[in-house]
Amino acid sequence: MTGLTTKAEETRNRILTTALKLFQEKGYEETTLRDIAESAECSLGLIYRYFGRKEDMVMALYEQLANELIANVSALQPLPLADEFERTIMAALESLTPHQDALGALFAAAMNIKSGVAVLGNSTTDIRIKTRNLYRLTVERATNTPRKNQIDALADIFYGIHLATILFWLYDRTANKTATRELVQFTRDCLALIRPILGLPPIAAVLSRLARLASSMINLEEKSHDQNV
Repeated sequence: MTGLTTKAEETRNRILTTALKLFQEKGYEETTLRDIAESAECSLGLIYRYFGRKEDMVMALYEQLANELIANVSALQPLPLADEFERTIMAALESLTPHQDALGALFAAAMNIKSGVAVLGNSTTDIRIKTRNLYRLTVERATNTPRKNQIDALADIFYGIHLATILFWLYDRTANKTATRELVQFTRDCLALIRPILGLPPIAAVLSRLARLASSMINLEEKSHDQNV
């Protein structure tokens, strides 16, 4: 939400923080707007001023996380392709960490394609486009960027890996998420190994096939490769 005064922005953030805490404590489905108003010590009318529905609060979190990732990664200096991928996905996980418990509470709704907050649902298409295009930027600006006709394929694959890694991260019970870090490092090492042979016809064919599968999962209804990130 843009155009808010500093005080209004603080109020909105307080309501959102309160909602996320309640989602964690009571569960997303069980928490009502009235619960949030009482806990935030404000009127139900004030809640509606900033969030028309409970789903809007979750969408605000998704949007916040996407914008933070884009801002943190876009201005960084170029790296080789594998390192660009690792840096971007680790930045994503770092931004998610403060909200881990809330995201865990939202998991059932986020995985339900019929839910208004489904990660792969129609309501989150714009956010997916933003994040997917960030991965396109990381591929395009890499110091060893591949041929142009492979950039979009790699962006789709990277974003698919991004979503799968977040799911792994949510379930990771190892100390300090060691298993997730090892998974990201393993993926980075694999990318470094295959980068020199991406142009070979058999590898290019596999890449194209994998990209089609990733794209079907990502489900970007209005994919825009020119969208600014």
